[in-house]
Amino acid sequence: MSTRTFRIILIAFVVLFVFLLAGRNHLRAYWWATRLTSTTDLKAQGYYLACLAGVGDAAKRPIASLARHSRPEVRLLSIYALQKLPLETAVPELARLLVDTDVSIRDAAATALVFTESNYAIDVLVASATSDNPILASTAVAALGRTSTSEAMRAVRSVARVHDSPMVRAQALEALIDSLLTDPLDAPTSRQDERALSIETLIAALADEATFSELLSLERQRAAAERFVATRATSQRSDKEAGFRRSVAEVAALYLSDLSGQTVRPVPILDPSERDKLIQRCSVELAKRRTADASNAEMYKSLTTAPASGPAE
Repeated sequence: MSTRTFRIILIAFVVLFVFLLAGRNHLRAYWWATRLTSTTDLKAQGYYLACLAGVGDAAKRPIASLARHSRPEVRLLSIYALQKLPLETAVPELARLLVDTDVSIRDAAATALVFTESNYAIDVLVASATSDNPILASTAVAALGRTSTSEAMRAVRSVARVHDSPMVRAQALEALIDSLLTDPLDAPTSRQDERALSIETLIAALADEATFSELLSLERQRAAAERFVATRATSQRSDKEAGFRRSVAEVAALYLSDLSGQTVRPVPILDPSERDKLIQRCSVELAKRRTADASNAEMYKSLTTAPASGPAE
């Protein structure tokens, strides 16, 4: 073998080594994704998922393939890994899952978009909330209730008033309640004005007599918890799934009754002074509830962090 041939072979080996070294995370990511889909063991799946999340952008294609997998549990697991990718990669993939055939995947993807705390993700949810597709719109508007931005709340109030689907309008009302009950007490004055506008939107919905039968987002979560408890208690699967037919006005009346501490009937309130009184009462009762929640949280914190006392000497 000539010296020239030897040098060419040596250079080829060096180039191949550098290529493999540079792409090792990509190769490992594909391997981990393959292993994850080939097992149903939760501990093993968690390990491979952590490995994928650990290499970040190098795993974007394998993670995207997991998000398109035929098994719902694999698509659900992919959402955790997607959150570890750059926003420009993660957000479009999460947005695509907002119309998944599995409702738990849709809800998880929407929540993941909220947790990115990025304007990009919120803009995607706002645009999705106005979609003619009721599944996409209801999933997005439910997630917007977990944000605190003025833009998000404006979108939710608009959906509650003008969307074509009664179910989506009712979901928007639930999102408003979700936001009202989690809004920080020390929010600026502008946020207090937002609260009043949200309560006013609930009052306006008392005139909405259109009906629907689907469960809303928080209702689905409660139903899932009840099914889990029933299954554990009886060792049998519970099939409690369906909602019941009710009007958007009835949903609004239920929430306003809870907010105000008094019975509100699902009929329009035409007198402006009566509307103002109800807004004021809801605002006062909401402030009391949020203050009590904050006090309970502080008490729990003090009880769980206080050092254990030793025996008296």
